[in-house]
Amino acid sequence: MTLLDFWSSNPCDGQSDLATRRVFRYRKEPWLLPILRNIGRHHQNVLEVGCGQGTDALEICRALRPGSHFVGIDYSSGSIEAARSAIREAGALPVAPRFERGDATALAFADNSFDAVYSMGVLHHVDDTQRTIAEVHRVLRPGGIAYVALYNSNSIKLKAAHALRSMQVMLDKLTFMKNSLLPLARTMPERLFGTMFIECFGVPVLKSYTRAEMLRLFGRFDVARCDSAGHLTSFWFVEARKI
Repeated sequence: MTLLDFWSSNPCDGQSDLATRRVFRYRKEPWLLPILRNIGRHHQNVLEVGCGQGTDALEICRALRPGSHFVGIDYSSGSIEAARSAIREAGALPVAPRFERGDATALAFADNSFDAVYSMGVLHHVDDTQRTIAEVHRVLRPGGIAYVALYNSNSIKLKAAHALRSMQVMLDKLTFMKNSLLPLARTMPERLFGTMFIECFGVPVLKSYTRAEMLRLFGRFDVARCDSAGHLTSFWFVEARKI
């Protein structure tokens, strides 16, 4: 299964409608809401790399000033369709987001196009994460800020995820199957777990980083913060300015 196949079949967080998805997401990651609102209040031209079904995008757009611009890209056409539907569910917004299909490793925007780039839990699923960070740097204006969350190798959750994926690899060899535990993951109730277990056993690329590795990834930036965040400190959250 390719990355495109996976995300087209399993849009991030699952859930059937925006209201349910929003409650699920911010109950799971309550630390995100202040960051999203801060991005909206302090920037005028924002790109989200890996917008999924548009939940975070709509939070940012609620805080943007009229006349600002927001673009969200995602590799999955299915996610883009869901994000566009979410605009209609969201009601009136000071800024309407634009959602389009795109590739994080080759952003279809000119150099120095945005004053903020946001990406939450996406770039660790890409084969060449360093290249995606270089693309973020390229499309940011000088002085622009990248807000990026990637998985933390030292977290209990990620240690468990890597252990479970290793177990699946061994079981695959014994059973001559591919992703042998994925059918079991699909039985987990979406309202409680979203796509967490499906991603654990099904997503083709799942990387995580130490703090030192994060700082190397963002070596071309002036890193203002690199803090652990999320349930069981699952993420590193980086705020980094383009020099």
